[in-house]
Amino acid sequence: MWFLYAFLFAVITSVSVIVAKRVMKNVDEYLYLAISNLFAVPFLFLIVVYFYEIPRVDGTFFRAIILGSIVGIFAAVFAYRAIKISEISAISPISAFNPVFTAVISFIFLHEVISGKSVFGILLICFGAYLLELSKAENDLLGPIKSLTTNPGVRLSLAAYFLWAITPVFEKTAILHTFPKVPPFVSLVGLSFTTVAFILMAIKKSKKSLPEIRNLLPIFLIVGVLGGLGQALAMVAFSLGELGLTTAVFKLSMIFTVVLGWILLKEQNVKDRLLGSFVMLLGVALLVV
Repeated sequence: MWFLYAFLFAVITSVSVIVAKRVMKNVDEYLYLAISNLFAVPFLFLIVVYFYEIPRVDGTFFRAIILGSIVGIFAAVFAYRAIKISEISAISPISAFNPVFTAVISFIFLHEVISGKSVFGILLICFGAYLLELSKAENDLLGPIKSLTTNPGVRLSLAAYFLWAITPVFEKTAILHTFPKVPPFVSLVGLSFTTVAFILMAIKKSKKSLPEIRNLLPIFLIVGVLGGLGQALAMVAFSLGELGLTTAVFKLSMIFTVVLGWILLKEQNVKDRLLGSFVMLLGVALLVV
């Protein structure tokens, strides 16, 4: 069952990114995250109350939630800023670097050995990233690399996925310290923490007036429902499956997002980005499975 939950999370993630791209023509990333999360929290609460129960927790649970939330806040701001300023078909495949960062962090700090298969997976991901802008290689072999490294959205996405490579450790720890284990409860508490932070950021940084925002509330409601459901599915998938396998299925969202960006947003260069995404997905599979 974990595969179904992880697959549905990948689909919801792709749809949510498309909606976010449309909405953020009118609002900044702080306001988007604040309002969409504000709608997601009640929906997630209903899921926990209706299908599960409020579990007992311990001190380790709260430490994991707080640390994971702090890291997640920075990651989300970077990621949604990237969505606002760049084509989503260009930045979505960058999520493939998430397990690369995890492997490198584990190697440096935990002295875990990187196998030959994992090295090949990392090389495939890097090669797939090159293919994302393959058309730029017609006159300059380094053109795709230059295009990626000079794209501010790509740089922000790399920073976001580096941080998101850390958060599953905190989430898994928090799940193990709920009694009984209620994965969506972990998401609910974490999302509540981050929502408060995003609201404070939006109050300080966002300039949209309440009447302007009111017109977008129906869309934010849809985003909130999708966000709450996605969070619940992700936590259940993490609790039922191995972290690496679950992460690999999550990355199917790269393919879905590129296709949806082409169909719904009329983004260009879809052939290169699909090819690069498929190669990067193979790399992820070798790295985490």
